Amino acid sequence: MMVTRYDEDRLFVTMQTDHSRVAGFLAAHWGNAKFARPEPWKSVILAAQEHDRGWWQWEARPTLSDQHGPLDYQNDTLHHLGALRTRIYASAVEDLVPIDPYAAVLVQEHLTGLLTAGNGAFSFRKDVSDNPIAKTYLAEQQALRQRLLDELGQDAQFDDFTATEHLEANGQIVEVCDALAQFLCNRYPLNSPHRGKDPNRVFAEMPVPMRPGDPATRLVVTVLDEQRLAIDPYPFDQDSLQVNYIGRWLPSQPYGSRQEFLRDFYRAETVAVNYCLQAA
Repeated sequence: MMVTRYDEDRLFVTMQTDHSRVAGFLAAHWGNAKFARPEPWKSVILAAQEHDRGWWQWEARPTLSDQHGPLDYQNDTLHHLGALRTRIYASAVEDLVPIDPYAAVLVQEHLTGLLTAGNGAFSFRKDVSDNPIAKTYLAEQQALRQRLLDELGQDAQFDDFTATEHLEANGQIVEVCDALAQFLCNRYPLNSPHRGKDPNRVFAEMPVPMRPGDPATRLVVTVLDEQRLAIDPYPFDQDSLQVNYIGRWLPSQPYGSRQEFLRDFYRAETVAVNYCLQAA
C-alpha cells in the first residue's frame, strides 16, 4: 500500500495491486523506433502486471504501522510484516509458474532484488539479505529458479529468450516499468511535494535496454505539471500515453485500533487519477 500525505487532513493511498497493473500497462506500450519491444511479449507484460499480485493477502485487511497509521510500502515492511512479506513474494511467483514460467522467473528476479538491493546494484534500496527471514526465502527461491530455468531450456517456445543477456534485458524492462509505476502511483497530484525524493536518483542507477546491439541508457523524468510527466529518452509506442488508476482518501490521523482503521479503509472514497506521459 502506497501512502502519501495530500494535505493536513487527508492521505492519498494506492494499492500495490493497482500499481502493479499500471506497471503492466507501461510494459504493454514499451517499444518504438529507439526501444525494441520486449520478447517474449506476453511473458514480459504478465511479469510486469503481476509482480505485486501477492500483496492482496495483506491489502485485503491491512495492519497499522508502529505510529498507528496506514503502513506505507517503503516503511520497513519486513519489520512490520515479518515472514508474511516473503510469503507474499513467494505466492506471486507460485501463481505464475503454471501460467507462464518465463514470467515467473522475471518476477522472482525482481522480488529477490528487493531484498538484496538488486544484488548490490541499487544504492536507493536497503539490502536485507542477512535477515533470517530473507535468507530462508532467498535460498528457497534460488532452488526454484534453477528448476524453472531447466524447464524453460527444454521448451522450444522459449529457445530464443533464455540466454542470460536476454533474461537480463527483460528483467530491466520489468524493473523500470515498476519504478515508473511507483512514481505515478505514490503521489497525487503528480507535482505533489510530499514524497520528497528525487526520482532520477532511482532512474540514474537503472540500465534500460534499447535495441539489440545498442548500449543501455538511463531514463530522466521531469514533472511538467499536475498531470504530465516528460521522459527522456522516451520508450513508449504512443506520443502521449494516458495512464489511469484508482486511489483512495484516508484521514490523516493515528488510530486507536486496527478495527477503527479498517472502518475508514473499507469505506474510503476513491479518486480516479489520470496522468499523461510524453517525450521530453
